[in-house]
Amino acid sequence: MASLHKNTFYYALQTFAERVVSFFVLPLLTKMLPTEFYGVWTQVVVTATLFGGLLGFHSGVVRFLAGHKEPSEMGGFFHKILLVVLASSGLFWILSVVFADAFSKAMLGTPDTDHFISVFGAFVTTEILFELITAYLRAKEEIGPLSVYQFIKSVGRVGFLALGMLVLKTDLFHVVLWITIVQAALNAWVYARHIFPSSGVHFRSTSIPWREFLAFSLPLIPYGLLVWVNSFSDRYVILHQLDMKAVSVYAVTYSLAGTVSLLYIVLGFTIYPNIARMWNQGRKEEVSRKLSKASEYYVFFSVPCIVIFTFLHQPLVKFLTKTEFVSDGWVMFWLVSGIAAYGIYQLNYYVTLLANKTWINLIVLIFSSALNIGINLVIIPRVGIVGAAFTTFLSNAVLAFLTLLIVKKSVPYSFAWKAMPKILLSMAVLLGSLMLLVRLIEITGLVSLGFVGVLALAIYAAVDFAMKDSYLLQLKRGFAQLI
Repeated sequence: MASLHKNTFYYALQTFAERVVSFFVLPLLTKMLPTEFYGVWTQVVVTATLFGGLLGFHSGVVRFLAGHKEPSEMGGFFHKILLVVLASSGLFWILSVVFADAFSKAMLGTPDTDHFISVFGAFVTTEILFELITAYLRAKEEIGPLSVYQFIKSVGRVGFLALGMLVLKTDLFHVVLWITIVQAALNAWVYARHIFPSSGVHFRSTSIPWREFLAFSLPLIPYGLLVWVNSFSDRYVILHQLDMKAVSVYAVTYSLAGTVSLLYIVLGFTIYPNIARMWNQGRKEEVSRKLSKASEYYVFFSVPCIVIFTFLHQPLVKFLTKTEFVSDGWVMFWLVSGIAAYGIYQLNYYVTLLANKTWINLIVLIFSSALNIGINLVIIPRVGIVGAAFTTFLSNAVLAFLTLLIVKKSVPYSFAWKAMPKILLSMAVLLGSLMLLVRLIEITGLVSLGFVGVLALAIYAAVDFAMKDSYLLQLKRGFAQLI
């Protein structure tokens, strides 16, 4: 448990630091560049996420290598996977260049950027390789160095974007080219530092079942596509049904709402290799207990995010960006609620991986994705981006509920239902306090905005401290073990 707390702390620190940097770069990009630019950049990142997710081998690396003690066996197994990924990435690169016009039209709404596609293919390849290499570190639970590399990659990307576009006044082609080169160098460094010294380059591995790995991983390829459809296809519908400016407004709101995703990203990133090791060792009761506690922590910290971002997002967006990026309050509410619901799914998704129920999970995701894209095609032309936000919530809520039902048959852990009355009471107090605060305090800038937000969180924390089995006190005792 101390190891899990330590890993969670390291990764949370990295993720928080990354978001702080992005928080201050966002105003530069949105205030100093045309409104449409932010939409273009997010389309690049979102599309890269699509093709990165199609190679779902990094989840398999964690699943099958977690707890393994023999470096030579791990290295041989890893290099088999690396060979497959390199071949697949090369094929994608070739296809993206051959069909550059169509690719550019689909991603950016115009065929005039077809020259950009060649460097985009290289960018995607470095993204995929980084996920695979760091999955090896994740399987070994080397979260400390992994967090450092993740921070360098994320902050470097944002830094080069700001430097190139705002200082050097170059175009997006050269910025993405620089980022690609730096990410390739980072991949080479991590490999040379953490993988090659312990295993060398060979493909011999007998103790790790290759067929079982493929049976586990192959369903994750369409899974990666469906996750992307469920999470990001709405931006393509917005682009082609509305315009790039609407994509930019939606992307800014989504970026702020996505703050809640830090909770399940950090929690899931660190808990998955931990429970995978326990599962591989037959300690399923411990897996059940950890999942139960993780779900309570997640719901407890998600609730204030939903309330605070819904109430304060408009002054926050006005402070960070230009007025034209401000969206309706319902857009933020449905988005932050939908992302929080997706976090519930994500935590339970790891159990489907452990129980080898990837095919069943795939069927659930097909249903959720079809629901998402079908409703979006109908609702976005009629009500705009608020329809996309509502659809995000609806499809993610359905996805989370169905996955919970599946997981119950494999690991009958107690979800956070019993803790809900206490959490809802804290939420009610927070909601009432925030409604009063925004009436009493005029929000005119960052100081007043920060004061209202911090005071609201303090009230939420005070209610938790006043109740039995305080979650914050439990966390305090857990992190005290680190020191």
